[in-house]
Amino acid sequence: MKKLSEKNKKILIIALICVLTVALMVTGIVLIVKLNEEDEPPVISPDYPAPPAEEGAEDIGDDEEKLDAPTGGGAVGLVYSDEITVDLSDKKATFRFDNPSRSTQNIAIRLLVQDVVIFETGTLTPGKRVTTADLAQGVEAQLQPGVYESNAKFVVYFYDPVTNERAVVNSEIAVKVTVQE
Repeated sequence: MKKLSEKNKKILIIALICVLTVALMVTGIVLIVKLNEEDEPPVISPDYPAPPAEEGAEDIGDDEEKLDAPTGGGAVGLVYSDEITVDLSDKKATFRFDNPSRSTQNIAIRLLVQDVVIFETGTLTPGKRVTTADLAQGVEAQLQPGVYESNAKFVVYFYDPVTNERAVVNSEIAVKVTVQE
């Protein structure tokens, strides 16, 4: 009986050594993977990052002298149509919004109807125009054909062209939105 129990002890010791070896190998692999992940420092995002450049923007073709702006400030001149057409079947909005060359700030536009975001543009640098935008995902299910006038607005956000820092102020412009199927 003693021999059998000695044999069992040896098997148990060998099994424990195998389990410990596997556990150490797994721990080593996990540590190596974690150390490789930590080579890249985490990215710190600003509070209000500028959206990417508007892909559908076109050149206006104006070549005006920049507006005077105080140091640390900005000046903009906006050209827009206050009538927007939303086509539910195409999931697109048609409008006009220019950021003339004389502006010193980049802009981004958001259309709201009853505080629901209908679309957002990317950044328009001075000298750029946008005339169409894709509707926000799923918004076509919230809109009904008709005219929205008393509760529709453009919200214009301004960004420093060098730092991409969003300005403290933004502009709201009352608009008329016609929704069609």
